[in-house]
Amino acid sequence: MVILKTLQTPFSKARKAPERTALEETYKSLQAIYALEDVDVKSIRKISDPRPMARELIQDAPEKAEPAPLPKDYELDLGPAYRGSMEHFVLKEPIQVLNLSKHAEKCLIDQEKQLIRDLINANFSNLIFIKGMGQGHIDEIQHKLNRYLEGKVLYHSKTVDFACWIRSLLSDLDRRKGHIVLEPFGLANLCPLTQAESVEVRRLTLEKRIEWREEAADQFATLSRKKRAHQEMSLLVDVFIKPWVKKRQGLASQEEIQERLQVISDNPKITPNALEFFKCYFFDAFPPSEFLPSLGQRLYAADPIVENAYHQVVKIAESYFYNPLLQYPLEQLTSLIERECSRRWIGFGEGFVEKTLRHSPAFRVRRDFSGNLRVRHA
Repeated sequence: MVILKTLQTPFSKARKAPERTALEETYKSLQAIYALEDVDVKSIRKISDPRPMARELIQDAPEKAEPAPLPKDYELDLGPAYRGSMEHFVLKEPIQVLNLSKHAEKCLIDQEKQLIRDLINANFSNLIFIKGMGQGHIDEIQHKLNRYLEGKVLYHSKTVDFACWIRSLLSDLDRRKGHIVLEPFGLANLCPLTQAESVEVRRLTLEKRIEWREEAADQFATLSRKKRAHQEMSLLVDVFIKPWVKKRQGLASQEEIQERLQVISDNPKITPNALEFFKCYFFDAFPPSEFLPSLGQRLYAADPIVENAYHQVVKIAESYFYNPLLQYPLEQLTSLIERECSRRWIGFGEGFVEKTLRHSPAFRVRRDFSGNLRVRHA
């Protein structure tokens, strides 16, 4: 009996050992499952969120600053339509806007530093070797330059400063004459005068004002200045207007374009007056209109492709008005035109046909007594 007990004891222990291990593993698994009840749902990262999950230990860490823009040599320029920004016009302003002392201003001009752009990357330590230029003058230049440029994005500006633009075009004009030129447009404050100059201008007769205005126009509205204004306006339209018009089915009215210019302007209140100034001295019509295909009645297309599509829709729509008294519900006529175009393998963007009917001067869209939109030929 003693021998049997001795033999059974090792076997009985060997059988019970695996059962204990399995129970322990099951208990540990249950512990891990029930531990999910204590997990903070907000700490779970979404599958679509590429950012790493934040740890509790670094929740109070300061936010990382945005990376600095790449140097110009490393930028991939896909053209104005994809750029979304342009250089600030303050770079083209004359240094006279800084109101420096006459001696400091003369020293800079003698060193061929006539524009704000020339002062941006200037080595001011070299100016100390210029005769008559002291450290006080250098401090004055740096202080006034920094104060004038405060808050301005110089090379990737997503807004337009019409005040700087106009001042840059009048850079070599006498301030008194510039003040008089801008008076009819309500922009005279863009050329501030000294107290003595202000008194002199107020005493001018009407005939003298007109004479000065004509002299100034001959002086600054030269062919080279007009060419520059056209180039700058063309760039503005390519960067800020054409991509925006394309997002609106490729069509926009003059009023909508002007509102867009006010939205992207640093000073929206003067934008309509500034456009009138440009129209008077540098353009023959609404300035942006010279760089957009015209569809008549102050309506413009984003590019020639949209212009061609617009005329296709108008031609097809007019074929339905064989009787001048005919009227169609807007939704029905839109469906008929889209169906006919699909049979011809002609496709348009969503909403393009309806917008063409609404904006084309060839048609009139009005609400009937029941509140439904109906289309008739104009």
